[in-house]
Amino acid sequence: MPANPTITEFLSINDSVLADIDGEFNDWIELHNPTSATIGLGGYYLTDNDSNLTKWRLPSMNLSPGGYLVVFASGKDRQVASAELHTNFKLSGEGGEYLALVAPDGVTIINEFAPNFPKQFTDVSYGTGISSGKISTETPITTGHEASYIVPKSGEVIGGDWRLPKYNDDDWNVGKTAFGFGYAGQPIGEGGDMTDPMRRSHGTLYLRLPFHVDDIAEVFEMNLRMKYDDGFAAYLNGKLVAQQNAPTTIKFDSLATGSEEFNDDDPFKSFRIAFSGHLVTGKNILAICGMNQSHKGSDFLILPELEVRLQELSEDL
Repeated sequence: MPANPTITEFLSINDSVLADIDGEFNDWIELHNPTSATIGLGGYYLTDNDSNLTKWRLPSMNLSPGGYLVVFASGKDRQVASAELHTNFKLSGEGGEYLALVAPDGVTIINEFAPNFPKQFTDVSYGTGISSGKISTETPITTGHEASYIVPKSGEVIGGDWRLPKYNDDDWNVGKTAFGFGYAGQPIGEGGDMTDPMRRSHGTLYLRLPFHVDDIAEVFEMNLRMKYDDGFAAYLNGKLVAQQNAPTTIKFDSLATGSEEFNDDDPFKSFRIAFSGHLVTGKNILAICGMNQSHKGSDFLILPELEVRLQELSEDL
């Protein structure tokens, strides 16, 4: 019998848990590969209608052993394997509805919530949960993390794609988070004071933060926690995974499209990362473009933290 992915959980009333790449809090469905072999997802279907089992088709892509994949149930219908996935339907949390994962034959139901899943609650996910293995949380990027940085003066200075792991940043400066100026109460790190290179002259900062993952098969959730003034775009090994107040196209002189400020005691804002297919075992790069709303801004802040939730693999996986 062939191995299949499964729906582990979903969130049908999402007000603040996980923003999509457009900065919107849409419904989402989490798929999981519970086996020790890679599963090809191409041809599987998600549906909210038991009379239309082939409503939305997953694109050709792989889900690694023990891996997880978030698919937004937003109605935006996006099926590009290298980008964030969105179904062509939304979930109804108030009264509950049907939800199923269907095999590539378009007939066999892998798992389903039938006839309807129960009434849901705001920002509370529902599902089968994780059946085995110790759960732990690690923070591979915390305040004070070392980063390579540059204040870009022109597009030609950077050269190549600075967001990718293979990019050579030997000529960049080195400092520790947070990066910024005009925030006396925030923990500006050693080498992170951007007063001279940015204040009232430049509005864009590029950061590259390396971090290490021992085994991606154990990772089932990643959250990027941010304090920022005024906007940012974050990339995991080159893939855009989170953004706020960011323009559609990121350039060397990009500015934030809105304003944001953080007081000393304000909490981090959290963004759940769709990491499957992009996170690797070993060294990874979190690249961030931090943006002020103006080249002549009087304050600026970029402070990222990365939280990773792990599940120890049981011997029978």
